[in-house]
Amino acid sequence: MPIILVARLKAKAEHIDAVKAGLQGLVAPTLKEQGCIKYDLHQDQKDPSVFIFIEEWDSEEDLNKHSVSDHVKAFGKAAAGMMESRELHLLSKV
Repeated sequence: MPIILVARLKAKAEHIDAVKAGLQGLVAPTLKEQGCIKYDLHQDQKDPSVFIFIEEWDSEEDLNKHSVSDHVKAFGKAAAGMMESRELHLLSKV
């Protein structure tokens, strides 16, 4: 059964553009990862500091590998201090 993850990331107001560019840079390499079915990035229309990833993975193992991939780690270092919050919601279809 596929794994669904919704990640909600909130950038600090002064870093919205930099965070957006960094998040956009994650999309192409992530879509090439083993087990990645969907990796869609969205920006909230009412609060542009909020970004939502809707992800679908073949397995939890694939998702875990993604979490420690070079591009995700690089973004984490680059965005240090630019983020206000991060929420991860691992979902099961009902």
